[in-house]
Amino acid sequence: MKNFRKFSVCLIGGLLWFSSCKKDEHDHDHSHKHDNELITRVTIRLQNVSNANDTILVAWKGKMMGNVVVPDKTDTLSLGASKLYNGRIRFFDDVNSKEITSEIERESKEHLLYYTYTPVSGGNASDVVVEGRNTDPDGKPLGTTFRLRVNASSVTSGTLKVDLRHFSGTAKQDNPNAGSSDFSGVFPVLIR
Repeated sequence: MKNFRKFSVCLIGGLLWFSSCKKDEHDHDHSHKHDNELITRVTIRLQNVSNANDTILVAWKGKMMGNVVVPDKTDTLSLGASKLYNGRIRFFDDVNSKEITSEIERESKEHLLYYTYTPVSGGNASDVVVEGRNTDPDGKPLGTTFRLRVNASSVTSGTLKVDLRHFSGTAKQDNPNAGSSDFSGVFPVLIR
């Protein structure tokens, strides 16, 4: 029994040492070019085009599990039926206490955001459409600002998947499966 306790203590200590070494080896400042971003929080701000007082702010929050960010908390996006919103998405690296949206915009030729609405109850994919994404200097979509159009005229629900794709060393393509993933998160959507 004594040997088992010693083994358990050594095993746990070894795992903690190994985990901490791996984490320390990972460069979280991402100052080097062409690496995927460390994103632990995302906010989306929507403002009704017809009523500036109608503003929605939602957040996706992740937590570090080893060297991987896993979803921790996601707000529900509650949208008005038949409304048009101006949108702005922001990205944060809370491990290093910094907003990285400006970095993504500065490296706009290497980034592309996709927004995909999927209905859950009694709707269709065209109930929520993201259009008018801002562009990079080459005129290709970026998507940190956009317009979100709610075409549904009655109560329904679904999800809005947000994908930030990173193109390092490859040509930027308007394809949600191209490049590598900097961020992928799903926001529940309620249309009221």
